[in-house]
Amino acid sequence: MDPNHTGNRSPSAPIIPYLSQRPGASVGTRNANRRTTNDFSNTAPVFHANSSGGVTSNGTTVPATEHGRNVYFGLTEGLTSEQVDVVFAVGDSNQQGYLTVRDLQGIFHTCQIQFPADVVEDLHRFFAKEKRGEAVMTHQDFYEFAREFVQTVSVAYLRLGIHERQKVIEQERRENSAAVDELQLQRKALEERLEAVQRQLTKEQEKKARLRNELGELERTNDPDCREQEQRLLNKEFSVFQYRQKLHQEEKDYERLAAERRRRAPSMALGKLPT
Repeated sequence: MDPNHTGNRSPSAPIIPYLSQRPGASVGTRNANRRTTNDFSNTAPVFHANSSGGVTSNGTTVPATEHGRNVYFGLTEGLTSEQVDVVFAVGDSNQQGYLTVRDLQGIFHTCQIQFPADVVEDLHRFFAKEKRGEAVMTHQDFYEFAREFVQTVSVAYLRLGIHERQKVIEQERRENSAAVDELQLQRKALEERLEAVQRQLTKEQEKKARLRNELGELERTNDPDCREQEQRLLNKEFSVFQYRQKLHQEEKDYERLAAERRRRAPSMALGKLPT
């Protein structure tokens, strides 16, 4: 059994002035605040995780860091009613408004607080009351438990916050890893595309240079001096053609005259004159 708990189970509850007391969540002495077995109408707080790593109790967010201070300070500064509600809600998952011994064991198991089973049973038995033949720890009973075991509830709340924050971080890491993988694939595709574009660009630049050189050659052929030289050459070519035509005509005329003379030669030899 925990050294904070006496063997006769009738300890004098210490006064803890820094334990937050709020309307509907008073943490008074055990005997002064003991309720009847029929008083189970209070709705248990609902426990939710949120992205900041804290927890929510009945719509009230209780983060791992409260009001600018880390909850580690709560181990010495005291508990708040919200913190107690959050720890209680872990065991009261069905929102019945009370905890069985199994529920209390579930709280310690979830928070990784390793109390022996008989210790948990003794704790539950001391703070619980009978309801329909079953010992249950009501919401108010759990507040009395928190008054006696401030460190235990503080550690439980702290570990819940850490656990929830770890889950959020793990989820964010998975999402981040998937995003990194996807972006790396996109980058690889872009790099391959860039290489293809670079090759095409090089090819087009070479073609551009070739066309520029070719155009330069063509422009040089259209130079006025060059065209004038070409025209003189063309004129000379025409003159040569005319000269050849003249020679050809002269040859034809000569051949015609020669043929005519050959035709007349026999007649002249016989003394005949042409008529």
